[in-house]
Amino acid sequence: MKIEITPEEMLERFKLYGEIYLLLAPVCEYDDMDDFGIESYEIIDELDLEDEIFVLADGDEVRFKGVEFTEDMLYILYTNEYGFEEYAHPVIHLETESIRKVKSILEQYVKAISHE
Repeated sequence: MKIEITPEEMLERFKLYGEIYLLLAPVCEYDDMDDFGIESYEIIDELDLEDEIFVLADGDEVRFKGVEFTEDMLYILYTNEYGFEEYAHPVIHLETESIRKVKSILEQYVKAISHE
C-alpha cells in the first residue's frame, strides 16, 4: 500500500495515535493494550447517539465499527456501505480528519464512562 502524504501529516497521524493510546490506557482492563478494543455499539449506547458513526477510509465514507489494539498498533474497524464485510486499518493509514473524529468520539466516550 502506497501512502501519499507529507512527512508532517504522517507525524500528525502518529501524534494522534499516541494521544488516543494515552486516552484509552486508563480504561483498559488488561496489563497492556494488546487485544483491547471498544465496539461502536458501546460508544453509541453510552453517548446516546441516534445514528451510526461514519468516517472516511480510502476516500469513501464508511461505517465506524470500533477500535482494537493488536501488537501495539491501533486499528480502526469499519464496514463498507453495505455492511457485509468488516475491515481493519491501522489508524495511521486513515485520513487525518478521520483520526481526529475517532479521537473526539473516544474522548466523549471515556469522559462518559469515567463519570459513572
